Amino acid sequence: MSKKVGKAHARNLVKRRLREAIRRFDLAPGYDLVVVAKPAASDAQYQDLVHALSDALGRAGVQQRKPQ
Repeated sequence: MSKKVGKAHARNLVKRRLREAIRRFDLAPGYDLVVVAKPAASDAQYQDLVHALSDALGRAGVQQRKPQ
């Protein structure tokens, strides 16, 4: 994760939030995904990250159903 996201504490928080958010989705098999966190991710709430991931995964066509 880039230092543009913030200092180590902010980067780790974003990384943990994104990792947990990805677990909530039922993804189609056979894909390897790369998630790039932008600097605004350090200020985003968890639900904002989940919503952004849902939009991105839906556009990419790898999401099988909505998160719980």
